[in-house]
Amino acid sequence: YQTGPYCYEACAEAAAWLRARLRERPRVALVCGSGLGALAQELSDPQTFDYADIPHFPRSTVQGHAGRLVVGRLGSAPCAVLQGRFHLYEGYSPAQVVVPVRALALAGVHTLVLTNAAGSLRPHLGPGHLLVIRDHIDLPGLAGRSPLVGPNDERWAGPAGAGGIWGEKENLEGGTGAWRGRRGQFWGEIGVILG
Repeated sequence: YQTGPYCYEACAEAAAWLRARLRERPRVALVCGSGLGALAQELSDPQTFDYADIPHFPRSTVQGHAGRLVVGRLGSAPCAVLQGRFHLYEGYSPAQVVVPVRALALAGVHTLVLTNAAGSLRPHLGPGHLLVIRDHIDLPGLAGRSPLVGPNDERWAGPAGAGGIWGEKENLEGGTGAWRGRRGQFWGEIGVILG
């Protein structure tokens, strides 16, 4: 996952392309899953870029995912909102799927909020409930398709950059404080299955 056309240099090229065009560098990025793309309309002074125009960005093929990066201010925070994300089931490799996130990190983003639409096996958790993802189960990884296997580029801060995402428990706990005390706090785990 660390070599080929989606290596560090490709992400750096995408980041340089963005920096050359942005009026202000975003510090926060939100990857909008299904149903949340309209959040971009809340940004003040927005700049909009089609994914197709940004070097090395995949193309969003899922219906309802606009395939645009919108950068502006959400309140006082300079933000990047990705309207649509990429999936392995669309035929992309894990390295391709993370290009936008890695490019935004190289462009100055230091806080990432990932969202998705998901189902639950618990009947009391219907549409509209917020859950915090505290862990994930990578079933393809158990069969040898792990992002930690293969060459490692230390510029990504460790094996495939994994520790930087899941290794900062204080960030997870701090992020939940904003909605603690509402209808209830729910925790979930993701199971990744290809197919």
